[in-house]
Amino acid sequence: MSVLMNERKKKCAEYALIKRLIVIILCSVLTLIAPIQASAGPGFFVRCAWAFFYQVNHKIKTGNKQTMNDDLLADIILQDRIEWSVHALKRMLEKGISRASVKHIICTGEIIENYPDDKPFPSGLFHGIWQNQPLHAVIAYDLVGRKIFLITAYWPDGEHFEKDFKTRRG
Repeated sequence: MSVLMNERKKKCAEYALIKRLIVIILCSVLTLIAPIQASAGPGFFVRCAWAFFYQVNHKIKTGNKQTMNDDLLADIILQDRIEWSVHALKRMLEKGISRASVKHIICTGEIIENYPDDKPFPSGLFHGIWQNQPLHAVIAYDLVGRKIFLITAYWPDGEHFEKDFKTRRG
């Protein structure tokens, strides 16, 4: 057991060292990019630095697999960085599902099925309540590119889901 603890401590120390190196590099780059930032508009450097740090940090922690983060998903939705496919919008219109309801489910609902190995981006099935009715939304998410792709949204039914509308039948 102590061998496992030593390995874990070693990984944590390596992770902390890499984070410190990234901060040093970013601070150095800031001095070089300051003139570019002034011409590119406010927040340019912050967005670039955040994206770079997130990519490196994420690859270290997950072995390059993207994992969902509620705060990040909410931030992406607030920035209105959702791709609404024609197919999804058509189905939503047929079923009486609004864009606001889908955004609400992603921000406040819970993920009931996660598909981290889906390509080109990981995806997940969200469950939530909209106007006292259960609603599901399936999204793919590119957390590095900070974008959500709506695959579909639907009102779950008792034929396919248990009474909680979270557990699939059979």
